[in-house]
Amino acid sequence: MENAAGPVFLFPHTTLPETLFRQSFFMLPPLRLLEVLKPAVVPGWGQARFHTWPVFADESWRQPVRSLLEQYRGIASVYGDEGILTFVQGRLQGDDLSETRFRIQSELRGRAATAEDPARELALEAAVFLELARELDEKELELMQSLSQVGRLEEAFRKILGATDEEEAELQHAVQTENPPLAPDWGHFSHEMRRRVGMAFRLLSLRPPEKAPVFVAIHQDVVTELMDPFQTERERSGEAWEPLVYELCTFPSLEGLDAATFTDMMEAMEDSGILSAYFDAFQPVFDDPQHEGRRRSLVLAGEALQQRAEAFLENRGIQTAHSVKLIGTFPDRLTLSDVWKRFDKRGWETLGKSQALWEAVPALLHLEIGG
Repeated sequence: MENAAGPVFLFPHTTLPETLFRQSFFMLPPLRLLEVLKPAVVPGWGQARFHTWPVFADESWRQPVRSLLEQYRGIASVYGDEGILTFVQGRLQGDDLSETRFRIQSELRGRAATAEDPARELALEAAVFLELARELDEKELELMQSLSQVGRLEEAFRKILGATDEEEAELQHAVQTENPPLAPDWGHFSHEMRRRVGMAFRLLSLRPPEKAPVFVAIHQDVVTELMDPFQTERERSGEAWEPLVYELCTFPSLEGLDAATFTDMMEAMEDSGILSAYFDAFQPVFDDPQHEGRRRSLVLAGEALQQRAEAFLENRGIQTAHSVKLIGTFPDRLTLSDVWKRFDKRGWETLGKSQALWEAVPALLHLEIGG
C-alpha cells in the first residue's frame, strides 16, 4: 500500500541529548524538531541535518504562550518541576472548555474568561504544555551531563589509585550502593507521554507538511505507548493484528567519542558516498513499507554503513561498548487519525478531522541501545 510519507519528525519530544544527535546524524534522514517559542539547541556540526519546524507564524501566537508560561513557572514552585506537567494535564483533560486555557488564565489573573476560537484555544494549550515539557527535558539533559562528568571523574580517580580489576569492581559497587543512579533510563522524558503525543499532533496540524510525517521516537517506550491501545483493542475483539516491525540499521555507539574523531568520522562517511546511498533507500520504504524488496535494499545499505563505521573505528583503535539499532514499526489497518483521536479526541475533532494528511498509515522509527 502506497503511503506517500514525507519528512521525518522527532515525536513527541522537541529536543535531544547530544549522544542521540550524534547517532541520528548517521542513522536517520534529515530530522525536524517542533519549535514553539525558541528552536532546539542543535550542535554546530548538525545545522545542515537537523532543522527546527516553527509552528506559529507570528507574535500574536507566541505572546500568549509566554504570558501563560510565566504564570505556570510560578506554580512550579509549589508542584515541583515534574508536578507542573501533571497539574497542567489535569486542567486540560476532558471536553469541558471551562478548563481550557482561558479559564486557567482567568483564575490566575483574576478576570473573566473570554470566548475565542476553539482551534486557537487548543493550539495554545498544546504550546504551553510542550514548552513546559521541553524545559523539563532540558533540565534532565543537564542532569545527565553532570552525571556523565561525575563518571569520568570516578574513572580518573580509579586510575590514580591504581586499582586492580577486582578492587575496581568493589569500588564501583560501593559507589553505586552509596550513590544510586539519579536518572535511570529516560527519567522525565517519559513523564506524561500520552499527553505529549496529543499536544504534538495539535501543534503539527498548525503547520502540517505536504506529506504525512514519519515519526522518530527517542526510545521504544514511545512506540509501545502509541501501539498498546490498538493492540489491546484488537486482542479483545479476537482480531489478528501484528504491526510490521524490523531492524533497519545497526550502528556503533558514538558515546564518549572525542570531538575530533567524531568530525573525522562524519567527513569520511560523507565522502565515501555510503551515507547518501543509505539515506536514499529510506523514501521508497516510507512510501510502501510492506514492499519486501524496498525493505531489503534499505537493510543492505544499512549493513554497508555499519561495516564502514566499524572499519573506521577499528583503524583508530577504538572499541565501542555497545551498538544502537534503528527499528521501524509500520502498522496496517491503522491511520494517524486513529492515533491522534485515541490520545486527544478533542484536538483531533477541532484541528485534525478536516486534514486529509492524517489518513496515512503511521511510519514509526525508534533508536534502541543494543548489546
